[in-house]
Amino acid sequence: MTPEELLTQLKDIHEPEAIGVWPMAPGWWIVSIALLLIIISSIYAWRKHVKNSAWKKEAIKAIEQLEQRTNRNSAQETVRQINRIIKQIALYKVQDPSISALTGERWAEFLHSFLGSGKRSMIFTDEQITLLAEGQ
Repeated sequence: MTPEELLTQLKDIHEPEAIGVWPMAPGWWIVSIALLLIIISSIYAWRKHVKNSAWKKEAIKAIEQLEQRTNRNSAQETVRQINRIIKQIALYKVQDPSISALTGERWAEFLHSFLGSGKRSMIFTDEQITLLAEGQ
């Protein structure tokens, strides 16, 4: 056989099929799952933060409304409203319904224990806690 006859017996060159997107390589699966977990945990953390800080927004709104009404209210009424806001916060944080019945010295003792020594100096002085306790 001649070389020309041998060449005519050859078939055309076949290119391989193009590499498809699917199925993904294992590395892409790992990246996709990690990204999905990050998104889900971020949404969960954000929702938890919003839920845990909702009481702060409501307390701030109540204090702002109290500030607007301060000119019309007496000092005793203002102290009563401040006590009401503090009790609502304490009820939410401690979740003990007996807090709403506290007055006088027991209310002052609770404020001391609830606020702790570090926070109390930043929020209320001892004189202010005494005024809150006596103002009810």
